Amino acid sequence: MRPLALATALVLVASCSTPAGQREPAPFARERGIVATSELPAGYVKLDPAAKNFLRVSGDPLVLAPSDEANGNVTLAIASRNHDMTMVSFAATADGKLKLDFYISPDGERWQYTSSCPANTYENWPHDITHIAVANPRYVTGDAVGICD
Repeated sequence: MRPLALATALVLVASCSTPAGQREPAPFARERGIVATSELPAGYVKLDPAAKNFLRVSGDPLVLAPSDEANGNVTLAIASRNHDMTMVSFAATADGKLKLDFYISPDGERWQYTSSCPANTYENWPHDITHIAVANPRYVTGDAVGICD
């Protein structure tokens, strides 16, 4: 291989790798659809990945809103995250079996719906997820209590 060709190949490889200390963004499953932040469902809440997130679910229809620990009835927090896995704890003290829609994003601007289970569980994905939003609070009953979709 000629020196110029080798140098060009090294530059191309270096430009495609993730710099040290930076995380690879989670890939999108394009078949699930991608939406902009402006297209997320009304009343969505973005989670702070560095903190325990306290939310309050109340009303009829149910509304989801940021809260504090004393008044929150839903807690979401990143329990574990590394380059190939993210785990979020999802707990609710609200009456009934609460279900939320989860949206994940590599950049906080493009979002993808992802499956989730009713509360009092751990959600996990085989990617490093840095941005998570939740929306559409509802109580599930019967067979739906055990369905993660």
